[in-house]
Parts: sequence; C-alpha cells; structure tokens
Amino acid sequence: MPSHKDNPFVEDLSKAGGDALKIIRALKDVALDMHRHMLQSALDDMDAVSRDEFEAARDMALEALRGHEKLARRVAALEARLGIVAPAKPAKPVQRKTKRTAPARRKARSKKA
Repeated sequence: MPSHKDNPFVEDLSKAGGDALKIIRALKDVALDMHRHMLQSALDDMDAVSRDEFEAARDMALEALRGHEKLARRVAALEARLGIVAPAKPAKPVQRKTKRTAPARRKARSKKA
C-alpha cells in the first residue's frame, strides 16, 4: 500500500493547504491593521485626549485641590485668630447658561470638515 508521501497529488494538496493557511494569516493581519488604523483615525477625529494627557491634567487638578484645601485651612485659622465669623453657608456659584448645546456644537464642527 503506497504511503501519502509517495502520492504527488497528496503532496500537492498538502502544500496548497499550507499555502492557503499562510494567505489566510496574512489576510487576518492586514484586516487587523486596517481595523486598528480606522479606530485610530476615528479617535483622532473625536479630539480625544491621550491617557498621558488625561493623567497629567488629573494630577494638576489634584495638586490644585490640595493647595486650595491648604489655603482654606490657613484662611480659617487667620479668621479665627482675628475673630472674624465666616458665613454659615457658602453662596452657590452662578451657573452660566450657554446658547449652544453640545449636539449643536458637534453639528457645527462636522459641517466645517
């Protein structure tokens, strides 16, 4: 009984299968690269910040908050030392009303492009 190594048809079929697998892997890699590029392009269009930029801004905000708390304690100590009575309830900050809403800004931005 002849083995499959002696049969040229089986050898050719085996080589073709191996070549097909290589092509399929290459197509998969190309598809993943295209998908990655499309996602990166979409993120760039959204003006999304990078993780490094976000963390830097967060660190600055936390440092500013710590500084604010430190100054608030100093002001309270000075007021107590001078006998100044602080208001019982801080005034609410005034909220500005904007003329344009977020969706309107998105529409305006998309018309520019």
